[in-house]
Amino acid sequence: MANRKLLVLAAALASCGGSSHDESTTSPEPVGTTASALSRLDATAQIQASCKGAFATRDACEACVDAQADALVKQKAITRKQAASIEDVFEHGACRARCIPTTCAIEGATCGTIPDLCGGTLTCGASCGTNPTPNLQRCFCIDGTQLDICAQVDCSSGPAQDVICGPACATHGGELGTGCLSADPVCATP
Repeated sequence: MANRKLLVLAAALASCGGSSHDESTTSPEPVGTTASALSRLDATAQIQASCKGAFATRDACEACVDAQADALVKQKAITRKQAASIEDVFEHGACRARCIPTTCAIEGATCGTIPDLCGGTLTCGASCGTNPTPNLQRCFCIDGTQLDICAQVDCSSGPAQDVICGPACATHGGELGTGCLSADPVCATP
């Protein structure tokens, strides 16, 4: 049965002037036909989630994007042409600034304010819970840098703190440790 389908496909290609072995034709690249095939928007978001945060160099940012796009091509989730288009968007946008910002959706945040990992903040909705004052997230980096970031973060959750401090310390040799001060007045907005 499979051979019959291949013969029908080869005959259809031949009638269109193509060949089943001619890779120089302009027919579109095959993309997975399962639910794993991604839209360009979904693929861009997946790459953004994988490469979010600051980079020491523009080349490092582009290398992350290229590696993630190549992985999606190998999985047949996107075509090489789609990957090139996505890479181009990042290389002429976020990678120029050496930082790919996160989003509320990527972080799973539906309330409060979170850092965008590039020096700004994102408002993901009204204040979280009963604590209207963001917590002071203290990030200790390997090179000795200490970063203080006001964010709606669960101070009792190490992984939640790592989501903030890992990317924030990326250009400082990585994360060494974290600390969190709940409802710190430093973070109160006037």
